[in-house]
Amino acid sequence: YKEVAVLAGLVTKGYDLFRVGAWASHIFVDKPEAAEYGKRYWGLPATVVPIDLDMPHLPTLDDTADKNPLFVFSKDCVGVAGWTGPS
Repeated sequence: YKEVAVLAGLVTKGYDLFRVGAWASHIFVDKPEAAEYGKRYWGLPATVVPIDLDMPHLPTLDDTADKNPLFVFSKDCVGVAGWTGPS
């Protein structure tokens, strides 16, 4: 399955700085089973949408110094242009 999460910040458990984790404000998956598993075992609400990690018709940010990929989020799909990680 494919998953895209928006990691919006770091969190700690109490004041223990050695227990740091990422807080996901939004989680998108492409399979209903993945959404159900995440909800049941981790308590994470996920939105089931098509996820396309190779959207050549979207503009990329190649002209910037960082060459960051461009992300598109909607209630209907998640798209990424300029992704260079594993697919």
